[in-house]
Amino acid sequence: MSNSDIGAKVFVRLRGQWMYALVIGSAPSTSHAHMQVRLRIAVQNPLTPEQWIVNDFPTPVQVKHLRFRENPIEALDAGIPALLAQRQQG
Repeated sequence: MSNSDIGAKVFVRLRGQWMYALVIGSAPSTSHAHMQVRLRIAVQNPLTPEQWIVNDFPTPVQVKHLRFRENPIEALDAGIPALLAQRQQG
């Protein structure tokens, strides 16, 4: 699996910080020089660290800002089967 494949578990560097993320879409850039991905990101709730805040990142991110991750984040990774099913359907 590539780090630009839908359903890939990754870390993403945004604004100088590494965050947990899940790839929910990918496409070549308009210049076709690199791949861009759409991400669902997760951060720990600062008030209750056992809770995660999960949200879709509003803009595409270049693949060069991604690194694979192996540790599961249940709140984030629970959506992988649905993403893969959507990908197979169309």
